Amino acid sequence: MTDRKMGITYKEFKEAVDTIDVSDKVKRYFMDLICKAALTRLTEKERQEYRDHYFAVTIDDVIESAREEGLEEGMKEGMEKGMEKGMEKGMEKGMEKGMAEGIRQVAKSLLSQGISLESISKATGLPQEEIRKLS
Repeated sequence: MTDRKMGITYKEFKEAVDTIDVSDKVKRYFMDLICKAALTRLTEKERQEYRDHYFAVTIDDVIESAREEGLEEGMKEGMEKGMEKGMEKGMEKGMEKGMAEGIRQVAKSLLSQGISLESISKATGLPQEEIRKLS
């Protein structure tokens, strides 16, 4: 798109705006202004083509942005759930292991006090063979 009076192209204007030390918001504002000014010089057909193209690009940007946001949110949620489940399983396994070790310690203590294998097995639920290995 060229400004017919000034002889400057959109690309040249954009490059000039990009070199200015201002925020991206201000740069977008300048670009929007130049586009609106240029649109006033277009024929009705050219304006309609521009609107159609702008609408298509805007829709594509919205879709891409939504897709990226959805992926990011899904990954975050997946990580949170994964961490939560991992911690639950880890705690559960740790508790089971700790309880099993505690039962073996009690069985070993009972065995050292001369309690029969059969009685220890009934009290702890451990097989007699495992209790024998504790001595």
